[in-house]
Amino acid sequence: MKEWTGYQTFVILTDSMVPTIPVDSLVVVKDLGEKEELSQGEIISFYVDRLGDKVVFTIYFEKKK
Repeated sequence: MKEWTGYQTFVILTDSMVPTIPVDSLVVVKDLGEKEELSQGEIISFYVDRLGDKVVFTIYFEKKK
């Protein structure tokens, strides 16, 4: 899907985003352009290498104070 539309889908597996995003919800995300900046309170998804496996995290973005 990403190759054709620029968007990617993920399923929320844990309750870490409840009540905003319930468990088993499908989220649709797009890649940020290099010059795009994140805003306080946005919800973002990103890949993390966890013991050799790519794992996706979806979190609220908060700038450090």
